[in-house]
Amino acid sequence: MKLTTALLSAALIATPLAALSAPWTVDKSHTYIGFEVDHLGFSTTKGMFEDYDASIEFDPEDIAATKVEFTLQAASINTF
Repeated sequence: MKLTTALLSAALIATPLAALSAPWTVDKSHTYIGFEVDHLGFSTTKGMFEDYDASIEFDPEDIAATKVEFTLQAASINTF
């Protein structure tokens, strides 16, 4: 999570503000939504969501107006 926040912060700083005003969507070929569940220290179940959508609408003039939409389809969980 800290790495994701750091990368997003770096991208926001490096990108011109004019380009940020356009809506962003997730590039699914370069995105992985995964999780790990620990079972009392004996085992760990790992999984991922295969069906999801996300978009960000960033307003450089009014950061409080920024919108983030994120949807996961629970039926698309794949554990391994």
